[in-house]
Amino acid sequence: MKKNQKISTLQKELHIKIEKDTGNRLDKFISEYHLPKGYVVNEAISRYLDLHSSKAHTHKSDYLNGIGLTPGIKEIIQTIKNKGFDNEITQADIEEAIRTVRGHDPRTLKGWKKTLEEVGFIKETIRQSWKVAVYKLDWSMLDQSLWPESIKNGPSPKGETQDVS
Repeated sequence: MKKNQKISTLQKELHIKIEKDTGNRLDKFISEYHLPKGYVVNEAISRYLDLHSSKAHTHKSDYLNGIGLTPGIKEIIQTIKNKGFDNEITQADIEEAIRTVRGHDPRTLKGWKKTLEEVGFIKETIRQSWKVAVYKLDWSMLDQSLWPESIKNGPSPKGETQDVS
């Protein structure tokens, strides 16, 4: 905030640090749409809080408790779990899990992979080419009964350390 700039009584000042990649995406979005950074951040936080606090709809917040997972998503996640993946998985392995459960059609593969991304279970971390990518698995968005044993007994599902004091 600039010196001597006043904040409205309807506003709250917020100082945060975000991942560099997220910051770069934010800067690109702001420059592309010519929007104030505060407005974009406020909207993003507001939508996130609405999504995760509302009980009136089935969205990502419901997946946090394992509610609303379609049988197809559960089957794909179970296949990934049964194949021994716990933190990372390649694009080829995701597609193989989808093929095992849902079929071989390229549109099916694309659609189910997109669904897994939308619910937050997979997030692309490395892209080597249009066909070779590595994804991070986020078990924390699922009910613990769906977690692999290595995640239940090891570090937290996002690879973070846990304070047990």
